[in-house]
This record gives sequence, C-alpha cells and structure tokens, in this order.
Amino acid sequence: MASKVSLATIGFRVVTKVPRAPKEIVDAFQECPTTDIADAVTKMFTMSNAIKPLYMPIRRIAGSAVTVRVPPGDNLMVHVALDYAGEGDVVVVDGRGDTEYCLGGGLMCGLAQSKGVRGFVLDGVYRDAYELKRIDFPVFGLGVQPRSPRKLGPGEINSAIQCGGVPVHPGDIVVADQEGTVVIPLEYAEAVLEKVHQRGRTDSGRWGDLSAFGEDHRKSYAKLLADLGCLVE
Repeated sequence: MASKVSLATIGFRVVTKVPRAPKEIVDAFQECPTTDIADAVTKMFTMSNAIKPLYMPIRRIAGSAVTVRVPPGDNLMVHVALDYAGEGDVVVVDGRGDTEYCLGGGLMCGLAQSKGVRGFVLDGVYRDAYELKRIDFPVFGLGVQPRSPRKLGPGEINSAIQCGGVPVHPGDIVVADQEGTVVIPLEYAEAVLEKVHQRGRTDSGRWGDLSAFGEDHRKSYAKLLADLGCLVE
C-alpha cells in the first residue's frame, strides 16, 4: 500500500538536487547578448519585458536556475532557497506577479552574493534598489516596493515554475541584461550556445564579416519579397 501524504505538504517542498550545465557552458553565456539568445530560443523562452532591471546601468548575469515558488505576500522560501543556491546560480522566483509586497531586499542579496549567487530574477517586486546598485548585485523584476511580506509559507524550491510568462526548470540557464531576460532549457544549452556563436557577436562589438552578412541579408529578403509578390520598381 502506498504511504499516505499529508495534505499539509501540498505546495510545501524542497528539492535539493539540481542538474546543472557544465560551468564553461554557463560562463560562455555571460558574453552573449540576450538579443542573440532570444533569436535562438524564440518567444517561447523570452520573458515579458515587464521583467526589467531594478537599477541602471546593470551588468549581465548568466547562471543555473534555482527556482522558487511562493504565494503572494510571502517570501519564506526565498530566504530558504539561499541554503541551496551557490556559485554560478541565479535565483528565479515565481511570485505570481504580486506587486503589493516585496520578495526581499539588500540584506538577502548581500548574503546571496557572498555565496557566489549571480543575481535574482523575480516575477514580483523587490526593495533596496539603491543598496543593490551599491553592492553591484543584479536583480530583475517587476519593480520596487518597500512593504515587507510575511514569512509563513507555503512554497516550493526547485520545482518547475513560471516567470515572466515562460517556464523555468531547475538547472535551466537564465541570462538577463538591460535588454531583457531569456531562459535556455538545460537540454538545449550547447546547441543554443553554438547558434549564438555562429552570429559572431560578443560584448566587444565584433560582428564577423559584415560584407558577407550583408550579401546574405540582401538575397534572403529579396527572395522573401519575391515569394510574397511584392512589386519592386
């Protein structure tokens, strides 16, 4: 006979083991603009532009997702998640879009930073934006709100969540910068990285052979216009 599960445990769960991509792959995305990644993963894994930097300028983050799901007005499991997040991770919180209560503040981010966490991405609001900028800890979310939440639960850590309108699983790679936030499903990480590198663009501004790109660009759009029946006079 299967063991009974208490109803009290529904929505109150912590998963401690998370698959992660190799560090060299995660770190390689640190140099990739989210615009190029978005072209590779399509709109299915590009978050809503409602998820934006809490301060500017902000540096890009790329890391393995430690996911958190909380009910509106509660951040207990965001605090607990810091026991399971570490070097190279990004904490991604499904706060169900609540903007009435913050999901945390500068003290929590300082602790996360000391553990090597690279940043937070939140479907919710945060506070202490000035302090986050001072300590250079990137946070992306729906905005700022000083009101503190309760800490009662329930909540889940490292379950499948939704943030910014897209699914996020534990261990997926999350990249965020001032252009937006994208999710690379873990199983597609190498393929997406290869596709982004084929474009030849990095933070140094190199685009590769622009003359060849321009010719391919002209031919492809000329064919598209012809197929659509566009009259070119």
